[in-house]
Amino acid sequence: AGFQKRKEAPLATAICGLKLLCSTGKAAWFAGPSFLLVIIPFIVEINREHSR
Repeated sequence: AGFQKRKEAPLATAICGLKLLCSTGKAAWFAGPSFLLVIIPFIVEINREHSR
């Protein structure tokens, strides 16, 4: 039983890593465009203020 668990541990770690990568990938896809939609108008407004 101990040997079998040792064989399964790397597989379980790899699966867990892939799940984490997928969830962080989804978070990155969500955060990236949201960040752009919020920050770009802010930057444009700051530039307008400086050009006056």
